[in-house]
Amino acid sequence: MNFYTPVNSQINLTQPKNQCIHQLFEAQVERTPGAVAVVFEHESFTYHQLNSRANKIAHYLQALGVSSEMLVGICMERSVSMVVGLLGILKAGAAYVPLDPAYPGERLAFMLEDSQATVLLTLAEHIDKLPLHSARVVCLDSDWSEIAQHSSENPTSEVTLDNLVYTIYTSGSTGKPKGVLIEHRGLLNLVKWHQRTFAVSPKDRATMLAGPAFDASVWELWPNLTAGATIHIVNEQTRRESLLLRDWLVKNAITISFLPTPLAESIFSRPKTFVSQRKNEGLGRCFGHRVERSLTLAGELIYNPIAQNADDTGILADCIQSARMPQW
Repeated sequence: MNFYTPVNSQINLTQPKNQCIHQLFEAQVERTPGAVAVVFEHESFTYHQLNSRANKIAHYLQALGVSSEMLVGICMERSVSMVVGLLGILKAGAAYVPLDPAYPGERLAFMLEDSQATVLLTLAEHIDKLPLHSARVVCLDSDWSEIAQHSSENPTSEVTLDNLVYTIYTSGSTGKPKGVLIEHRGLLNLVKWHQRTFAVSPKDRATMLAGPAFDASVWELWPNLTAGATIHIVNEQTRRESLLLRDWLVKNAITISFLPTPLAESIFSRPKTFVSQRKNEGLGRCFGHRVERSLTLAGELIYNPIAQNADDTGILADCIQSARMPQW
């Protein structure tokens, strides 16, 4: 595998040590089981429902022999099922490799071969689009009747903070894509920093706009799901049209959102203004006075992670450099 491993950061964590992300999620389930965890259009799961379904997938994967340090691919669009699948992989003790079904077949083939993923989670609609590969395919829709027979209780695994949590591939713009191997410890450091910096709480309504194979999705998922917030997943048409996205953000009373800079600027250029529910410190540094004149988003600081795997290599946009990012 062509890979790059970021240097681990060393910062103090406020929550119990030696707990991986899925364990922090399980602790949140105990605190707010009935709270809504994730929403996509007309489908939503509470924390309890999300945990139970992910547990079934985890037990199913473990029955297939999946364990720590093994890579499991997941190929599907942003959806509730995708979040369930990601959690199931982590709960099984494995690391996930996100693959976007919209990628060219050649890129998908390379990623599957290079990662040597043993299992691939997907949906039945994507089967015919996938290139030839050696992974065991599990469809979370057509195979669900078999998966559902497994336990809904939290599984156990031997995974530690030193084990892999996910692998994301670079764009390959300077050559072949490289798999960036991230350990639980690095992700946990990112999650803790994010939660402290943005004061994430169960009152928050966050967005998931990034593609599943882009590292910005890490920012959008794990800090929020381990803090009890609700994640609202945007559909592709809304994500691509700034006016639709602006109205969607307002309608869902979003409090935290991360947007690519051009999209954020397009939204801020719209004439509609609405009341802020949280502080917007940093927006002026990102986009100047246009923000105050045109649009005050109902949420927190918006910025653009500017590099692949920015979450674990510490490369961030200028607009959050003053947020005391730990030196990694």
